[in-house]
Amino acid sequence: MSTWFAAIARFVLQHRRSCALGLFLGFGLAVAGLARLGFDLSSKAFYGDGDAATAALDRLHDRWGHDDATAVVVVDAPGSDGVLTAPRIDEIRAIADELRALPEVLRVDALTDHPASAAVAGGSRPARAWLHTAPLVPLLLAADERTAAIAVALRFSSDDLPPTVAAVDAIAAVVAAHDGTAGLRLRIGGLPVIRAGFARATLEDQRVLVPACLVMVTFVSWLAFRRAWQVLVPLALALVPTAMLMGVLGWAGEPIGLLNQGYFTLLPVIAVADGIHLVSRVAELGRHATDREGRERAIVDASGHVGLACLLTSATTAVGFGSLLTSDMPLLRSFGGWAALGVLLAFAVLLVLGPLLLASVRDLGPAGGRAEPDDRWLVRWTAIGRRRPAAVLVVACGLTAGMLWIARDVPIDNRLSDLLDADHPAARASAEIDARLGGVLSVELEVAGPAGHWDEPEHVRALAAFEGRVAALPGVRAVLGPGVLLRASGSEIGRDRTMMQRAWRRLDEIGLRTGVLDEARGLAHVVVRVPDVGGERFEALVAEIVGEARSQDGVEVTAGGTAALAYRGVNRIAGQLRVSLLGAFAVITVAVAVGFGSVRAALASVVPNAIPLLLGYAIIALWVGRFDPLGGIVLAVALGIAVDDTIHLIGRTREAQRAGAAIDVALSEAVARSGLACAITSVVLAAGLGLFGLSSFPPLRLLGGLGATVILVALLCDLYVLPAVMVLLSGRAGTGAAPSSRSAPPVQPPGP
Repeated sequence: MSTWFAAIARFVLQHRRSCALGLFLGFGLAVAGLARLGFDLSSKAFYGDGDAATAALDRLHDRWGHDDATAVVVVDAPGSDGVLTAPRIDEIRAIADELRALPEVLRVDALTDHPASAAVAGGSRPARAWLHTAPLVPLLLAADERTAAIAVALRFSSDDLPPTVAAVDAIAAVVAAHDGTAGLRLRIGGLPVIRAGFARATLEDQRVLVPACLVMVTFVSWLAFRRAWQVLVPLALALVPTAMLMGVLGWAGEPIGLLNQGYFTLLPVIAVADGIHLVSRVAELGRHATDREGRERAIVDASGHVGLACLLTSATTAVGFGSLLTSDMPLLRSFGGWAALGVLLAFAVLLVLGPLLLASVRDLGPAGGRAEPDDRWLVRWTAIGRRRPAAVLVVACGLTAGMLWIARDVPIDNRLSDLLDADHPAARASAEIDARLGGVLSVELEVAGPAGHWDEPEHVRALAAFEGRVAALPGVRAVLGPGVLLRASGSEIGRDRTMMQRAWRRLDEIGLRTGVLDEARGLAHVVVRVPDVGGERFEALVAEIVGEARSQDGVEVTAGGTAALAYRGVNRIAGQLRVSLLGAFAVITVAVAVGFGSVRAALASVVPNAIPLLLGYAIIALWVGRFDPLGGIVLAVALGIAVDDTIHLIGRTREAQRAGAAIDVALSEAVARSGLACAITSVVLAAGLGLFGLSSFPPLRLLGGLGATVILVALLCDLYVLPAVMVLLSGRAGTGAAPSSRSAPPVQPPGP
């Protein structure tokens, strides 16, 4: 098959103008779609438009308003006086009035709206006690009176990020103007603020860290090669397909979201590896070329040698991502499908753009006229894998067993608040809302009966009892429903249907009924406020609430809302990523066997690729304590990189064996000739990803630290464990001799 790739390179060089024009037109057409590329970080993206869960959420919002649109101004009063002093009550009222004047704001709720607040300001102790009733405490006032909340409901869902960011900025400006007045300390939190901070952090980090990553990759490549063409050609082979994929996403109307924003670093990381292997082989074969014909022969021969390995690396990586197409989650299917297309696109660009760029290089020799580099030091450093394979494998298996023990109980979980650093102002304010006030999230319940069902007192009493049981569940901060509002307004559940209807009219008069009961009084809306306890606990709490609802006769209770939709989606994504990784590993192993026509080669690839994945899983257990979607994405990247280096080393070893070398000499030849390229690739990628460890954005820190660690461990496994496994599979232990003109016949290139 190597002659096929040599023939492709020869064709490109013989028709370079036509190929260059075709590539240029294809590139221009693709990147024109960048103007149409949008962003969608909303919770609805977890299910996709038209999904039943999304449609149910839309109906919920249409009936009761957006449950994810409330920002909360946290009002802290240091000292023992608390917030219920006359100057501070007046200041809270002034802040609330100023927030109501903002065009983005639909409604503002504060303790100053309660009739008792004026009397409290005047020193009335009975009025003070009146404020300590549900749901005012804890939604708008902490039990110790040292913290209050001003709830600011926006006119739109916080899923709509551009206006949400603008609204949060406007609220923040009001808060900043009043901060410190009357001794009050003001902060803002809540779901819209978290989402706005996440959106801003995502865009800022991508804008700063992606270029910084490319600069770092360039710098490390320069230190390794010291030739501009060996640095610039792999970079071009990485950036061109990335830009083309982004443009194709724009044409297809596929927005950048929570998962596929990783394409900006993921695809260049994968594509640059094959580019480095190609230019390394061209430098090796063409360092003595003195004319154009010799340079082109080196390009053709290098393409023939690395073509199969690059095809296998691209195919196995694409298969890994393509395995996500079996998921029942639209977001996962989209992520896997487009990533697979990007990887295959990068391989196609390598076949055409690689020879075109390399043909423009006039001197393929070492930098500064240096002598041919001596790579035998790498052979000596890694000799233990070939000389003592059993010992190396025992140590590797022991480490693997330890990793499995550490990672045995990693739960699948996530928290929405983890999108921001714990020190972020919005995260701190939201944590205080969770701990002292009503919590930042809600479970939205609809209790449906026939029209007029809630005009019957016995039905309302049963609903109020249900609200009380839910309020007593561990983790529930507050419950807001018809029964609670009746008590809060001073109304009692009537003795008959007429009295019940009169109570509902009173709620209408004070503007409270529309949020909890429909016009036909057959559908009740109950809001359960909870802190951000994590996806697993949130879903368990929803199950407990639904369990309590079983005692309601003659009604149907459904639980939903934005938080439920988002958590259910993220939890399913994380679980399916873990399963898909195992499936991808199996498929990749089969692909290696088919590509090389050798079961032994496939078996040899298993151990050195399993170890870094298990290490990454163990790091997730120790660092994060749970498995979430980002961890799965990082491990998918690591799997692709680990397999790439393994395939290149196996391919070089088999190449030497076909030329007549014994297994030990063939392995030494592979490490000497391709080991350095693998090392450079891994160091470049680890250095680039390591920059993300400096981010203030927790997901990017995980991407950087975990990705860099796993890639470097994969390199060590390829240099030490892979040779040990191949020696043992061959049935003989080698000497690990360094390659020389006497130890192995020269490997003949395919030639023109």
